[in-house]
Amino acid sequence: MSMPPIKATPKIPVAPHPIELLDVQVTQLFFVLNTGNESDISINGHDVNLLIRQDPIESNSGSLIVAARAMYGLPIDMHGSDHLNSDSFPCSFMVELNGKFRVPLSMSITILQRFQKNGALLILSPFLREHVYSLTGRAGIKPVTIPLMQVPIFKMAEEPSDGEPDVEAVSSQSKPPSSE
Repeated sequence: MSMPPIKATPKIPVAPHPIELLDVQVTQLFFVLNTGNESDISINGHDVNLLIRQDPIESNSGSLIVAARAMYGLPIDMHGSDHLNSDSFPCSFMVELNGKFRVPLSMSITILQRFQKNGALLILSPFLREHVYSLTGRAGIKPVTIPLMQVPIFKMAEEPSDGEPDVEAVSSQSKPPSSE
């Protein structure tokens, strides 16, 4: 049985995003087995904590570095020490990475802070997912799959109140903006 030919579709114009991911660097990979039998361990990916460290942003630097972590069995603390809690969890692990983003020099600190808080984790989550899956599988437990994140649909606000361009989330249940 032959496959039908693939029909070419017109190229969809895509405007580049003003913030661009330049590099991803893994800064920590950590795994400790807290029980004696790793073959019995099965971790629900929903139980893995995902965090973003929100460091102060330097204006006019042209770049932004965002740290992201996936953690299980450790206290949620991006700045302090990580102490094991082996009584409650069969294992403990952490993956931390830094994403380096190129940002326009003209972009305001407010917009960069919104991106750092909301957008950076969406962009870095596939890298966290891959490293958590790989780390846990190599450690001998059933590989942990972090669930996909629901990506909100964004549109530019029509009349920003502060003179800065703004974005607002649009529910997937709502109608797309009309072209009238």
